[in-house]
Amino acid sequence: MLVIKLQFPSGRFRQSWPPSSFLLARSITFACIREFPKMQGRRLESVLDLLCSRVSYSLPSVSVLPSTDSIKIGAETPVFMVFHVTPTYEELFDLRQLLSVLKTIGESPSWVDADIEVESETVINGTISLEGSENTVIVETLCSKSQYLRKSNLGWVESILSSKREIQPISEVNYNLAGGFVQPRKSLKVVHFSLESKNLPEVTGTLSVAETVRRKLMGISRKLYNGDLTKVSLMFSGKNRDGSPSTNHQHAFFLPFSTNKKNTINELIVTTTIEFTEHDIEALRRLTSLPPDITISLKNLSTTPILNSKVWVSATPFVSMRHHRKSRGDWKEWMKNELLKEILHRELQPPLMIEMINRKKSKFATTRKNMDSRNLAFFKLTYSQNVSGPFSLGSLAHFGIGLFLPEEDNL
Repeated sequence: MLVIKLQFPSGRFRQSWPPSSFLLARSITFACIREFPKMQGRRLESVLDLLCSRVSYSLPSVSVLPSTDSIKIGAETPVFMVFHVTPTYEELFDLRQLLSVLKTIGESPSWVDADIEVESETVINGTISLEGSENTVIVETLCSKSQYLRKSNLGWVESILSSKREIQPISEVNYNLAGGFVQPRKSLKVVHFSLESKNLPEVTGTLSVAETVRRKLMGISRKLYNGDLTKVSLMFSGKNRDGSPSTNHQHAFFLPFSTNKKNTINELIVTTTIEFTEHDIEALRRLTSLPPDITISLKNLSTTPILNSKVWVSATPFVSMRHHRKSRGDWKEWMKNELLKEILHRELQPPLMIEMINRKKSKFATTRKNMDSRNLAFFKLTYSQNVSGPFSLGSLAHFGIGLFLPEEDNL
């Protein structure tokens, strides 16, 4: 048997699990072209032919990193690929040379250290399954040269390096992974809280409440990281590690709102377009109060938006990202177009009808500075079928401005 040991110094593997013989062959081929060009031809093909044999796995327990779909694995934790083949001395020599210069593996490159394992007592827990089921995964194994040439005129080695638009030498094989894989937890994207106090803030103070929630969560996150400011959750800070703002709305939305007749904030949803990490969820669970005397209770953790309706109405004013000028035409039509652009930019379902509605807007705090009220408006969105939410659009959408709720919740 031939046993190849892989380790991932970064602690992650950015590909479907477990590592496939096709991806390994592809990375070895690139390494050969880069470092040992004289090995190309018969010698390289002999090495690759070893990887076409039946392969079993000895896998550690791993998990999926939230928000990335990457596999989390210890930096010094080995993965063993056991090929049921007996290589010659020359093939072992060439393979060991190629593995020594192998730096990455996969189309989304993951750092890797690879070598041939000579003396190992591996426990096989990843084997071929004759039938696919809920407990199996599909692994892309490398087709032999003879099998591949029946399908395409492209050379075998060239096809290993080709894009997916070409016919690649791949066989999809079902594997039963006994133990070595922890299925990903639910992709949590919505956390719902209730607020209680003798003096709940009015909805006009949505921005202030949302900012307070964000600061509180950043403080909790910092404590979970033992006060290390460099590790505060990016989901709550809204910034990258270099201090630049996150893009594409890939950080938390803080959405306070009212479901009572007093029009005071008694509900809070913290949501994201990607998913919360385990660290984020732990911080959210520890959010139990807000100053001065507001008690917060966790109501629900969800993978999807929790409200559904055909008609959605502004709970807080929509604020355009741009300023209106006379050259941009009628203000009302311009504001409708601004809202529609934001809906399309966020890849949300466009409504059948957008109506501007009258509502007092001067009391709402929509910025730390004075803002021209001509950039504020309230809308009613009508759809042909139920749409999930809540959702917020426009400037300061991450702080509850531009929040839309089902019509019955805006009475």
